[in-house]
Parts: sequence; C-alpha cells; structure tokens
Amino acid sequence: MAKRKTKPEDKKPPGHPKNFPTPNGLQKVWNDYKAVVDSDPHLEEVLTVKGDIVTIKKHRPYTRQGFEAYCFNNKYGHVCQYLKNQDGLYDKYIPVVTHIKNEREDNQISGTLSGRFKAPNLVARINEIGDLQSTTTKVQIEGISTEELEKGLQD
Repeated sequence: MAKRKTKPEDKKPPGHPKNFPTPNGLQKVWNDYKAVVDSDPHLEEVLTVKGDIVTIKKHRPYTRQGFEAYCFNNKYGHVCQYLKNQDGLYDKYIPVVTHIKNEREDNQISGTLSGRFKAPNLVARINEIGDLQSTTTKVQIEGISTEELEKGLQD
C-alpha cells in the first residue's frame, strides 16, 4: 500500500486546532477589527484661544498588536502564527495576511502623512528607511604613557 503524501497544510500539531478554518474567516475578523477601531476614535480635549475646551475625535491607526489583542479578547485565540506562517502551516492564508499587512501599513502611512497621526518616524520605519550614521571618535592624549592609560582603564 502506497503512503499518502502530506502537504504542509495537512500538518496539524496536536493541541493547535486552527482558529480560522479558511482564509475568509481571518479576513472577516480583520474587517470586524477595523470597524471597531473606526467606530472608537481617541478623544482629545483641546483648549481653544478663547479658553473653551473642545473635544476632538482622532482616528486610531490599525496596528498588528491591536489586531492580535482584538482576536484574543474576542475568543479567536492567538493569530500570530497566521501572520508569521509558523512552520509553513498557514500557506493558504498568505494572500489574506499580505492584504492585512498592506492595508494596516497604508492606514498608518496615509494617516501620518495627512496629519491624522503624529508619528514622524513611522513612515521611515515602515518603509525601512533609516538615518544610519556612524560616528567615530578619536582621542589623542598627550603626556600620558600607554601603560598609565591601560592601568587607568583597568581600575
């Protein structure tokens, strides 16, 4: 009798049932998360020039941490394994996870660029643009022998 070949998606580690049997389930929960975030803006009280206090509604960004917390708090369990494609077990979820990542980052970037979010380094970080600078300091000390310098460093 021939052995049946198993595909990575057939591997189910014991004790780890899938929280989302299909990628559409994960997409639906992402859409639910966005609706909750969009309907619950951050309220900021601002003092006007006239001395009045005005409440301003500020949009909240979509975040990976917020999505993971939303899933856990709403009994969907942990979703990090889907987002990371842990052990190659979630290959069929890659298109949905890619969409979630792109939509999340677009929300953060467009929100920052339009002034809705105050995160000046966010766009650079997401796009992996760094202001890397290397600084070398050369110190020249006159009148001290190498032995005295090394002794001072050891103390």
